[in-house]
Amino acid sequence: MQLRELFLSGNDTSLIFALRQMVFTVVKELFGDEIKGFSLQEVRVEHPKSENYGDYSTNIALILSGRLGMKPIEIARRLE
Repeated sequence: MQLRELFLSGNDTSLIFALRQMVFTVVKELFGDEIKGFSLQEVRVEHPKSENYGDYSTNIALILSGRLGMKPIEIARRLE
């Protein structure tokens, strides 16, 4: 099922899992061997407390900053 179909289906659990998988895949493609041991379980996608921050958010840039020795904003920009 594609992301659009998941969103329209109203199945939030499946949509969040699909988003987690997407974030994980992009991180692995961008940073590869630099983040050995990185797993899907580390990826969090959730609804932000404020609607001003969008429908979904992830703190993956904060999680990876220590491992990569980069500022979270630098990681976030690479993930855009």
